[in-house]
Amino acid sequence: MKNLTFNNVGQRSYFCDRLDNQYKLMFSLSLIVLTLLLAQNIIDSDILISHLVMAQASTSNNNSMSSTQQWADKINNMRIQFYNIPKSPLVDAKTQLRFAVQNMTNSKNINDLHARVVVTTNSSGQMRIFKFDNISSSNGDFSVNYFFPDSGIYQVMTRVDSNNLSTLGSFKVDVPFQPFGTITAPTTSFSLIVVAGIIIAVAAVSLLLVIQRRQRISR
Repeated sequence: MKNLTFNNVGQRSYFCDRLDNQYKLMFSLSLIVLTLLLAQNIIDSDILISHLVMAQASTSNNNSMSSTQQWADKINNMRIQFYNIPKSPLVDAKTQLRFAVQNMTNSKNINDLHARVVVTTNSSGQMRIFKFDNISSSNGDFSVNYFFPDSGIYQVMTRVDSNNLSTLGSFKVDVPFQPFGTITAPTTSFSLIVVAGIIIAVAAVSLLLVIQRRQRISR
């Protein structure tokens, strides 16, 4: 009888160890898969960024860029050119507001300048103001990134100071209405969070199954 009990205990112990090894293997495989997915996403992100940089350098006049607006200050002989990327901004998505300050006589950029940008709108029924301060540029070009909160017409104003001269420029940006349900593509970080959450959930379920198996066998 004692030998039979000992054999049963030994079989249970062997069975538990076998289950532990199986679930440890599952957990290890899950971690390996997560690591591989993270590495793949990082590689894909680097490749995507490099392609975007190359595309921006080689297609500066494509349809994603808005038509250039100009503000001329004849008194100070200064001209401000402005355009935004993308051409049709999306609500709550990054839009690049780009400026170039030039000499009207020779159309060359004015170097070593300081600027300030103000974005205003009352499209939501109340006045909204967002400011970018302390902008410096050594070659006359500068840009800021802005997330338009609503559709509507926005006024983009800038003040530029250079060599004891100052000028003001004002431009309009139209953010088109977007139908309900229109969303932007998920970012890489969001995808990584989803994948990590799924794998962690699988690992947690595996651990719970091990605990439940042990409790049943001990009974």
